[in-house]
Amino acid sequence: MNIKQSKFLVPMILSGAVLIGTSSVYAQPQFNDSGKPTPQCARANADRGAKQGPLEKMTTQLQLNDKQQSQVKAIMKESRGEAKPVVRDLQKARFDFKQAVTADNYDQKMIDQLAQAQANDMAKLMSLKAKTSNEIKSVLNDDQQIKFERMQQKMQHKMKKKWVRF
Repeated sequence: MNIKQSKFLVPMILSGAVLIGTSSVYAQPQFNDSGKPTPQCARANADRGAKQGPLEKMTTQLQLNDKQQSQVKAIMKESRGEAKPVVRDLQKARFDFKQAVTADNYDQKMIDQLAQAQANDMAKLMSLKAKTSNEIKSVLNDDQQIKFERMQQKMQHKMKKKWVRF
C-alpha cells in the first residue's frame, strides 16, 4: 500500500466507524414483546414533537407497567363508550340552541329547555370524568397518583387559560 492509498483509507475507515456507531443508536427496539411502544420510543417521539395520545402520555409520564397500561386502556375505552352518546346529544342541543336563538320566532321556553339539556349533558360528562379519573387512580401507586393529580391540574389550568379569552 502506498502513501496515496493510505491517505484515503484512514478517512474511509473513520467515516465507516461513525456511520456504524450512529446506526446502532437508532436501531434500538421500538416495541416491547407485547407490541406496545417502549418508553424510550414514546419519549423520543415526544421529543420530536409527535403528538401523544392520553394513554401514551400517561404511560411515559407516570411510567406505567404493562398491567397498568392495559387496565388504564380498558378504563378509557369504557369511558369513551359511555361519553359518545352524551357528546352527540350535547352537540345536537348546542346546534338546536343556536337555531332557536336566531329563529324568526323567539321562544323563551324552548331556549330554556335547550339550555337545560346542555347543562344536563355537561353534568353527565363531568360526572363521567370524575368516575374515570377515580378508576384510573385506583390502578396507580402512591407516587403515580400524585403525578396524575398534577397532570390533571396542569390540564385544568390550560383549559382555564383557553376559556379566559371569552
